[in-house]
Amino acid sequence: LRTVARLAVPAMSDWCAIDLLEPDGSLRRVAVEHPDPHKAELARELEARYPPQRDAATGAYAVLRMGHSELLEEITDDLVVAAARDEEHLRILRGLQLRSAVVVPLASRGETLGVVTWVQAESGRRFRDDDVAVLEELARDAANAIDNARLVREMEHANVQLEEQSLELEMQSNQLHAQTVELSAAREQAERRAEENAALAERLQEQAV
Repeated sequence: LRTVARLAVPAMSDWCAIDLLEPDGSLRRVAVEHPDPHKAELARELEARYPPQRDAATGAYAVLRMGHSELLEEITDDLVVAAARDEEHLRILRGLQLRSAVVVPLASRGETLGVVTWVQAESGRRFRDDDVAVLEELARDAANAIDNARLVREMEHANVQLEEQSLELEMQSNQLHAQTVELSAAREQAERRAEENAALAERLQEQAV
């Protein structure tokens, strides 16, 4: 995913951020790329201090709910002001110089795994409808890679479980074998004692006669 983000910047966008869907329905940011490390750190600060709101009408969570891409051809200062939660938030947003954005779901086999956000900023470029189709294709490739990696991980986990079960069965088999040996030895000892007792009883009977 970080490779996807790096390939997208700056060829296709000034920014690229990737968020994966967690089991509790929240989004976890796994990659953020910008040519300027300082601005990339600023974006991480923004994510930590002002995480996306789940009920937001636009953005990552809205795309998760809708299941289709969102295009903001022009991000005006009025939109930035409306999105800001306080003065500090507004300062950071303005510092990022956001101008245009596309948010695309990461979907594979009918399941949404997360979202990818592409942003144009200081370059002055704008996203158009034609760009969305290209970015959606890239997101599908990334989602399929995620899905395949998850399947491989699940198979590896299943193999580990099978190995553990096989080892446990082997241990149980060894225990059963040891118990069988002990029972066989005990039975032989009991038979010898029975024979000895029978012989002793016979001698006692002869002496009594």
